[in-house]
Amino acid sequence: MVKKFNLSVPDELARDIDSRREHLGSLSAIFQEAVAVRINRIKEFEERLKGDENMEATIERLKREKLEAQTDYYEKGREEGLRWAKAASYTDLEYAGKFDPVNTRGFYDPTIPLHDDRLGHYFIDMLEADPLTNPEADEDELNEFAKKWVQGWADAVKDFCREVLPKL
Repeated sequence: MVKKFNLSVPDELARDIDSRREHLGSLSAIFQEAVAVRINRIKEFEERLKGDENMEATIERLKREKLEAQTDYYEKGREEGLRWAKAASYTDLEYAGKFDPVNTRGFYDPTIPLHDDRLGHYFIDMLEADPLTNPEADEDELNEFAKKWVQGWADAVKDFCREVLPKL
């Protein structure tokens, strides 16, 4: 049985293929050979990982480090949220105290912080400053570190509002 795939190539490569077509031979054979080589490299790497007795220990260490980093980003967000709240105007503080990166159905919506009319530019500026939170790769999605930072920020601002606003 043969499975067919459609491939796309950039215009420049298409022109090169067309101009050298008689010297290339079967494009299917070239594709099959290139993909087979790539797949074999992947399989060899996977086999080397399986044979490494220390791999489980490495994975466990990396899991711990990831959790610590995420916790650090939550705390970084809290610190920045408190700093921001102390400097905010009353109307911005009142607005931010109600800010919630959760949609109406109760699910975290990663687009809310970046597209919020009042806070979006602030969040973008703050998150772009750190390579681990930078949303540049996908402007509508926050990675785990950025989500933790935003949640820490929002929690700190809400805590500040609960403490300060009733006294005004």
